[in-house]
Amino acid sequence: FAQDAKSTRAMQRLLSLERPDLVVFSGDILHVWRDNATQFWDQAMAPTLERRIRHAVVFGNHDDLHRDPPPQDDLSRRMA
Repeated sequence: FAQDAKSTRAMQRLLSLERPDLVVFSGDILHVWRDNATQFWDQAMAPTLERRIRHAVVFGNHDDLHRDPPPQDDLSRRMA
């Protein structure tokens, strides 16, 4: 969890410095295989959402919440 917090702080700092118009997440955002994976997804998206920065996501092979079948619809709905 500490690494996630460091990543979030680094992203917050970078977004504040660069002030991008668009952020593209290029997949494999999740690296946890727990029931609360959506919490980690929300944490990863938070810096862009808090700043109201437009963003796009390409789902990677790890972004499936570790269920069968992969519920990428769950993550897609979170992005809507």
